[in-house]
Amino acid sequence: MKHVILLLIYFVFQFQVDAQVTHVFAGTEFVNFGIVDISLNTSKSWSSERSEHPGYFSLIENANYIGYSDQVNIDGYVKKIGNTTFVFPVGSGKDLRTLQISSPNAITDAYATAWIDGDPSNKLDPTPPYAGEHSVFAVDRIINTVSKAGQWDWQTGVDEGLGIGTTGNGVGLTVTVSMPDMTEFAPLSELRLVGWNGSAWIDLSGKPTATGNKENSLISGTMIQGITAIAIGKIATNLIVKTEPVFINRSVEIINPNSNTSLGIHNNKVHRIDSLQIYPNPITGNQNIKLKFSTFYAGEAYLMILNSVGQLVNKQSIQVVQGINLLSPQINNLFNGQYSIRLIASNGEEITPSKQFIKH
Repeated sequence: MKHVILLLIYFVFQFQVDAQVTHVFAGTEFVNFGIVDISLNTSKSWSSERSEHPGYFSLIENANYIGYSDQVNIDGYVKKIGNTTFVFPVGSGKDLRTLQISSPNAITDAYATAWIDGDPSNKLDPTPPYAGEHSVFAVDRIINTVSKAGQWDWQTGVDEGLGIGTTGNGVGLTVTVSMPDMTEFAPLSELRLVGWNGSAWIDLSGKPTATGNKENSLISGTMIQGITAIAIGKIATNLIVKTEPVFINRSVEIINPNSNTSLGIHNNKVHRIDSLQIYPNPITGNQNIKLKFSTFYAGEAYLMILNSVGQLVNKQSIQVVQGINLLSPQINNLFNGQYSIRLIASNGEEITPSKQFIKH
């Protein structure tokens, strides 16, 4: 801890620290050893550089920022060193998006975060080890998709990652965030706190933990090692009933899931079948892949190909029609291996269950 304090004291002298320092440049820190009320001067904005090595508003042990709100918050990175619970008063400058942690294990444990407004698929996370885009459709297991509202960059002090002498990998911490409005994204019961592990967003909540789905509702989860960003996701649900009869007034052609042929069903009664067919499977060499599926959805959608560890390797915008759909996506750039295909509607819902294929 002595090394950390000495390093931070250097920055204190460099900045000639007082309560009026409200911007921190890349690679440097503004250190707070006491309590600072950031609401006392609302004409000033609090911000730090967002880069590979960002600027930090750093707090030691019981130091704290108070008076934060939607009108006054820190548009950038806040770092906390110590073993007490802490609320990071981060946001966009005009919109507060707090992140709270439970008590870390050691006084040398360090954590830092910043709110990154916008779609994680396009809005870059600037810090290593997994800097760059985090596709909202690259998800693992129970998670269906991730909100495009934004994400929290998550940094830990493990292996001196946040300065000389810092520790802490985050494992076991309870993380609670203040959400944007999620009413159009998912109902309360489907919301989950998710973390980016370098290849996919994974569930951190494990069960419903959100207090609501409106602006500033809270949602929590338990941190694991290797997470570098945090966001709001929703679990996958079966929107399509496969066994209930659907009555219509005309003949409809649907897919027989046990063959590559289609069946004409008459008598005004059909069973909805939405299985995705891939052929040939496996695919050899430069063979073209063909997809066939039937759905009642119509509109814009995304065809996504993920590798065996859940990384998004190909994404194409497509138009889906009600009834039979035939697609021939390009896969010439794929290496040999196992992949899965997902078809996602423009609202983030899954059109058909995902299906695996092999290229060799």
